[in-house]
Parts: sequence; structure tokens; C-alpha cells
Amino acid sequence: MKKTTVAGLILAGLGGLGIFLVINFTGVFSVSDVRVSGTNSVTAQRIRDVADVRLGQTLARVDVVAITSAINESVPDVTAVSVQRRWPHTVQISVRDRTVAANVTTGGKIRRADADGVIFGSVNRPKKGATKVVLIPSFDAQSTSARQSAIVDCLTVYRALPSKVRKAISRVEYRSGENITLVLTSGKTIRWGSAVDSARKAQVLSVLLGRRASVYDVSSPDLPVTKG
Repeated sequence: MKKTTVAGLILAGLGGLGIFLVINFTGVFSVSDVRVSGTNSVTAQRIRDVADVRLGQTLARVDVVAITSAINESVPDVTAVSVQRRWPHTVQISVRDRTVAANVTTGGKIRRADADGVIFGSVNRPKKGATKVVLIPSFDAQSTSARQSAIVDCLTVYRALPSKVRKAISRVEYRSGENITLVLTSGKTIRWGSAVDSARKAQVLSVLLGRRASVYDVSSPDLPVTKG
């Protein structure tokens, strides 16, 4: 015979209003466990602390929207936050770690960034093998969107490069939206201009690299220039 819980017996004997009152205003379905899954970059306890779910509160009255917002705002290391009530007593929080797309130097410090330009993680702990981006302007707290846009532009340029050239890149320097420069491990530079028309510029660069030079300028792909 299938095992019947005490809560199930209680609900079986109640009408609609009774069930509503039991679920929302009694301790029959109270929170006794907060589970966290999906992250290796931060501890589960860190997520629990930010979620601030009070044990013993009625499960139905847990504000999953507020918890989701709090984690998104306070734990930038994770994304794709999902908060669910798991009856009868559990709050399940599932997250996904952000994927490192670049090591970004800004304000004299190195931070990790994802493909959307979101900076996260500990200071001065770059990920090995990630694209190195250097932001020359100082982006303050009021220009987060501008900083993200700058990082995305640099990644757009980097990804447009032929694989052979990508392997030779030391860093991508951003001075403005119209002034992005690639520095090769050899010390040679590629003046890219803006991230616009990057695919076309990459094609021109592939031909241009056949010439011996110290500077390759593809900022105007129809009029490429080499110097040195």
C-alpha cells in the first residue's frame, strides 16, 4: 500500500478554502531545507546567505522572485538563477556559473568577464588561456553598460580573427569605440578601428600580414596601410 503522509491526510479531508488556509497559514508546509545546485565558483552557503530564506516560514509564502533578484544583484559569479518551491518543505535554488571569455584589465586591476561583458570574480585572478583585454579609459560605477559594450567590442574583434592570428595575440586594447588595437606577442600592432565590419577587416588582414611591417592598419578595410 502506498504510504500516505500526515499532510496528505489533512488535505484529503479539507475543501478548497481549507487547503488554501493550510498551505498558506500553517506550519504543515514550512521550509526546513534550502538546496543549492549548479555552482563551483562560489559556495552554496554564499547563495543561501544572499537568498535569506527563513527556515520555518510557510513554503507557499516564500518570495521566489525576490530571491532570484537578490542573487542576480549580489552574486555576479553566477547566472541563470532559478528558484523553486519543492513540496512539502524545500526551496531549490539552481544557478549556472558564468563562463570566462576574457581577462579584463581596468583601473590597474585584472577581472574576469563573460561574453556579455559582465565583470565578475576575484580581483587579480585571471583565467589561464582567456583573451586579454585592456581598457584604457577609466570606467566608473556609473558607466557599467559602457564598460560591458567595450568588452563585447573587443571580443567581437578577437573572434573575427583567423585562428592562426588569434594564437599570436598578446592583448586587445580599447581606447574608444573607434580605436581598438591588437598587440601581437612579437610586439607588432594591428590598428582595427571600431568593431564594425570585423569579418571584412579580418579578411583584409590575412592578406596584409604577408607583408613585412611593424604596424598593420585595417581600420578602413578598403584602404589598408602598413608601416615600418
